[in-house]
Amino acid sequence: MKFNRLFFILIILTALALGLRVFNLQIRPMHTDEAVHAIKFGKLLEEGFYRYDKNEYHGPSLNYMTLLPAWLMSQNELNETNEYTLRIVPVFIGIGLILLLLIIKSYINKTTLFLTAVLITISPIMVFYSRYYIQEILLVFFTYGFIFTMIRLWYSKRIIWALLTGICLGMMHATKETWIISFGVLFFTTIILIFTNNVIRNEIGSRLKGNIRNLSVLIFTAIVISALFYSSFFKNPQGVIDSIAAFSNYFNKAGNFDRHIHPWYFYLGILGYKQNPDFLWSEIFLLIAGLLGLLFLFKKKTGNSNQILRLIGIYSLTLGIIYSLLPYKTPWNILGFYYGWLILAGYGFSEIFKIKLSKSRKIALYIFLSVGMIHLIYQTYLSNFKYFADPSNPYVYGHTSKDIFNLVDMTDQIIQVHPEGKNMMIEVICENHDYWPLPWYFRDYYQVGWWDEVNMDIAAAPIIIASPVLEAHILQKLYEKPPPGQRYLYVPMFRKPVALRPNVYLEGYVRKDVWDVYVQKSSIE
Repeated sequence: MKFNRLFFILIILTALALGLRVFNLQIRPMHTDEAVHAIKFGKLLEEGFYRYDKNEYHGPSLNYMTLLPAWLMSQNELNETNEYTLRIVPVFIGIGLILLLLIIKSYINKTTLFLTAVLITISPIMVFYSRYYIQEILLVFFTYGFIFTMIRLWYSKRIIWALLTGICLGMMHATKETWIISFGVLFFTTIILIFTNNVIRNEIGSRLKGNIRNLSVLIFTAIVISALFYSSFFKNPQGVIDSIAAFSNYFNKAGNFDRHIHPWYFYLGILGYKQNPDFLWSEIFLLIAGLLGLLFLFKKKTGNSNQILRLIGIYSLTLGIIYSLLPYKTPWNILGFYYGWLILAGYGFSEIFKIKLSKSRKIALYIFLSVGMIHLIYQTYLSNFKYFADPSNPYVYGHTSKDIFNLVDMTDQIIQVHPEGKNMMIEVICENHDYWPLPWYFRDYYQVGWWDEVNMDIAAAPIIIASPVLEAHILQKLYEKPPPGQRYLYVPMFRKPVALRPNVYLEGYVRKDVWDVYVQKSSIE
C-alpha cells in the first residue's frame, strides 16, 4: 500500500472517527469525575489560575487544554460552557491516536498501519472514552507519542525528534500520576530488547554517543514542559514540588481505596464477556487478533519493523499484567495497554491475510472477519448511543443515571416561575457530600448551598434536594424547628426517589406555594 494512498485512507478514517466521537456528545450524563474536573476547570477559566492538588484531580494538562475550545467559543465563565466544550478535548485527542501512526509509517508495514487505524476508529472502548472528560485518553496519546517519537529519535539524529519526545514525556507527567508506571514498563521493555537482541546491543553504544545532545534536549524539554504546567505557568512554584510528593499518595491509594478494589481478571472481564439482556458484549475478537499478532511477531526474523512491534507488544502485555495485579482498578485504565494491543491486532490481521488457503477457506475466513468487524461496529453504536449510561454496558462505571436530566429539568422549570429566578436558594444535602455531578448541572444557579448534614440554623430553602436517609432530619427542620406561624408546607418534587447513580438516590422537597405557582403556569402553557 503506497504512502499517499495510506495517507488518504487515514484522512477518511479520521473523518469517520470524528463522526463517531462527536455525534450527540452531550447525550450521556456527566460522570462524577467529569463534573469534578469541570468545576476545577471553571476556576481556571474564570480566575486564570490553577493550583495543583497532590491528593486529588490528577495533573493540569486537561484543564489547560480545555481553555482552547472555551476561548474559541468566547466562553469566559463556567456557566457558559457545556459538555461539548469539555468533551471536545478528548474527542480530538482520540482522533490524534489514529494520526500518531504516521510517525512510525516508515518502520511498520502499511497494511498493519491501515488495519490498526480501522480498529482504533471503531473500537467500542476507544470511542467510549474519547467522549469522556477525564485524563486517561490524554495519557495514552502522550505515552505513545513518546514511544513513537523516541523510535524516530533512535533512528535519526534530528533535534526535532528530541524536542517532540521531550514534549510528550513532559506532558505525560503533567497529565496523570500513573505516567510513572507506563514509563517504568517502557524502560523495562527496552532493557529486555537490548539484552535479547545482538544487533541492538551492539549498536546502542554508538547510537547513544551520537545522541548525547539530543538526549540532553529531550530531558531539558520534558522538565520545562512539566514545570510550566505544574507551576501554573510560574504562578504556583509549589506545584512542581507537589507533583513529586503526589506519588506516595497515589501508590498508597492503588492498594487501599476500597471502592475501586477489583480482582485480577477485572479488565479481562470487561473486554472478554458481559451479557446484556439484548446483546453479548465482547471485544474478544480483538484480544485474539492481538495474541495472534504477538505469536506471529516472535516467529519472524529480526528486523526494524519486528523490533518496534516487539517493543509495543511486550510493553502492552507487561503494562496489562501490572494493571491487572494492582488492586485498584477502573475501566479506563484499559486504554493504556489496549492501544498497543490494537496495533498487535492490526499486525495479526495483516499476517492472517498472507496465509495461503484454498478459495473456500479464504472465503470462510473473510466472512468470519467481516462478522467480527460488524459485531464491533454494532457494539460501538450500542455502547455510545443506546446503553451509554446503562450498568449493563461494561465501560459504564458508577455512572450518573439518566434520571439526572429529569431532576435538573424539574428544578429549572420551578426556578423559572419563581420571582427570584436563578437567585432562589437551593439546599443540597447528601451524606459524605455525595451529590456529584450536581455542581456541574447547577453551575448556572447563584444560591446553592452544599451540605453533608441538615443545617438546623438556617431557614429552609424553597427547594431541598437530599439523600433519603436524611428525611427524618429534614422533616424536623421543616415542621419542628420553625416556631408556629413560620412553617411552610412542603411537597415532594418527585413521585419516587431519583437515581443519581447505582445505589445512590435523591429526594426533592419544594415549598407548596412555589409548587402551586409552577403547576398553575404549567397547566396554562
